[in-house]
Amino acid sequence: MKVFIIILVAIIAVAGLLIINGKTLEQANDEATNNLITDAISGDELDSGNGISNNKKENDGILKSIEDIDLQDEDGKGRNYSFRYNDEKYEAIFVKDTWKIYDSYKIINRADMAIICEALINVHPIPSKDRESFREVEDLVYEWHQHNIAYRFLAEDNAWKKSAKDVDLDPEDQGRNIQEIYEARTGKKFDIKDF
Repeated sequence: MKVFIIILVAIIAVAGLLIINGKTLEQANDEATNNLITDAISGDELDSGNGISNNKKENDGILKSIEDIDLQDEDGKGRNYSFRYNDEKYEAIFVKDTWKIYDSYKIINRADMAIICEALINVHPIPSKDRESFREVEDLVYEWHQHNIAYRFLAEDNAWKKSAKDVDLDPEDQGRNIQEIYEARTGKKFDIKDF
């Protein structure tokens, strides 16, 4: 009985601390789940299967400048682009304030993502969520990384896996984490058990 009381007091104390810090238990649980997923599948530890070492430091990308990706306007209309990364050709499509990069899950180094995003927004900037400014490289890389986490985390038979393999860099997803992207797309509360 004494142990039960001690545990109960500890739970109440933790719950009280969470409310004092402005978070409900549910908010703290959501944050902890997202942190657990992000920490368990960090960008430097992911294996893309494309020959890039997973033990590289985040700033040790293979790209040194935007010229390294050889961005090309494939149709001359400012819509269908291609670029090269790690001896592979990638497609990037620009449609109405959105860059879509096909097979983006293969690119895991955030420093390289930053150079690719910089090259893309130099051609077609993406408006911010509030439409009063433009998105910056750092927040585009964050969104891309969230897609990569989802791709690796989702089961092969999950309907969302196919969607997560290509990143859509758009105004609406600015600043959203994996949980918020999922909830915005599905209209459902994020539940780790669904995956």
